[in-house]
Amino acid sequence: MRATGKTFPIAEYVRGLRPLLPDEAFLPCPSKVLRQTIPFLILVGSYIGIRYSGNWLIWLLCSLMIGHSVACLGFFAHELSHNTIFKNPLIRYFFEIICWGLNLVPPTVWHRVHNHTHHIHANTTADPDRQFLTSEACPTTAWYSRIFYPNNESSSLNFCVFFHFVPYILRNTIAVFYPDQTRPTLVPAKPVYTRRERFTVTLELIAIMTLQWVIFDFVGGDFERFVFASPVAVLITSSIVMSYIFTNHFLNPLSDSSDPLTNTTSIVVYRIFDRLHLNFSYHTEHHLFPGMNSDYYPKVSQLLTDRYGTRYNRISFGDAWNQLWKIGLYASVEVESDRHATSPTDRSGLTQHA
Repeated sequence: MRATGKTFPIAEYVRGLRPLLPDEAFLPCPSKVLRQTIPFLILVGSYIGIRYSGNWLIWLLCSLMIGHSVACLGFFAHELSHNTIFKNPLIRYFFEIICWGLNLVPPTVWHRVHNHTHHIHANTTADPDRQFLTSEACPTTAWYSRIFYPNNESSSLNFCVFFHFVPYILRNTIAVFYPDQTRPTLVPAKPVYTRRERFTVTLELIAIMTLQWVIFDFVGGDFERFVFASPVAVLITSSIVMSYIFTNHFLNPLSDSSDPLTNTTSIVVYRIFDRLHLNFSYHTEHHLFPGMNSDYYPKVSQLLTDRYGTRYNRISFGDAWNQLWKIGLYASVEVESDRHATSPTDRSGLTQHA
């Protein structure tokens, strides 16, 4: 089914939907900190399990629990960064440095790349999270895309795509220290950083390395145990995070302006995952109202279905994941006049179903 109709700027969506939503949906929700005690306790308990067990199968099980717990804390940090939990920047930053630190993410890099750039330019050429363009084709980007991006030139059994969050963070962190008018080849777009922000990122990297040393010491100062406690766990975290990020954005064609309904896809997952992952699957809703309490995203989803019909893309995770492997290695940009002639799934020649 093809999405049709005129272009709706985000302000028009907001004007139409905001009066239908309760005011409390836009108030900070500090009680969400209490929900994170469960993944945090599981995290600490798993570190203890690795420390006192000599069985690598137990280490692997603990690593799985660590990876998922760190992902949960990452989704929590994502909400923190949008000021939906605390308005006080010092309190917010205290929790961010811990939660993002466990995800190996400097908070300042996240804010510049995600909040200040991706949200403004989602699925446009200025989006740091997009595919590489056909005009950016070269051996380096081809190699990177075949290994870390789902595409129709690679096998769907390529599990390296799940680990992309690691090079994603690495490439954007390296880009911080490039001159303002240059960027690494493997960074699709790069925000401008001030000297003060570069200094802050340096301090945050030191804090992340210190946190890793604390984990190393906590699991007994043993390298083999640490591998399961951190590197393996980070890959598990990456697998969870990238499962969302790829399905939320890579099915959508790049365009010359940002429209949340055509540039993002919400996916349907089991309710328990929505509960654990703070409704991250409702991604169109998040791009419309990034400062909104995510508990209300299902309400926004219903309103989008009622008001915009097939313009709103929400499909099952399984369908979305299968369709990812039918998109091209590189992306081209649709001009404004053509952007509503193609639904996200039309990139693979399939039919959209909400």
